[in-house]
Amino acid sequence: MVKMNYEEFKELTTNYINDGTVSKGVISVITNMLTTADANERRRSGVMTGIKEILRELPDGANFSNPHAPARAGFSSETLTVLAPVYEMINAMAVTFDEGGDALRAVLTPRKSNKRTHYANGADFAETLKASVNGVVKAALKDGSFDGKSIESLVSTLEAN
Repeated sequence: MVKMNYEEFKELTTNYINDGTVSKGVISVITNMLTTADANERRRSGVMTGIKEILRELPDGANFSNPHAPARAGFSSETLTVLAPVYEMINAMAVTFDEGGDALRAVLTPRKSNKRTHYANGADFAETLKASVNGVVKAALKDGSFDGKSIESLVSTLEAN
């Protein structure tokens, strides 16, 4: 994650919470936390971490201070829009997996899993593929080869490898 000083963090946080999408309760809590950090410099790091955890659950909240940082539970709404067609294709593959029956289940097996030897169904298969996609996307965002904003940027990662 990009390190930033408290003043930069405070400015970004204040702009983010005042954009009209954050509830009054969350704004109140964060404002009080910022007041605490303003009064006690030694508490700033902890306050910054706490605010990031609070905002992590909001749309684009995990990304407000670092646009290349994937959220714990997902990606920014912009990146999710780019990935939507990929996820749709994976969902279609899940249907095909189910239609293949036990014969397909027998030959398409999870890699590197000590917990299971076969996928339960197409949904299980799709979730594994999505997790793999998410890992690749997180790495590409982190190394800067994907900007999270366009299919073209995603496709350009092929040239990087």
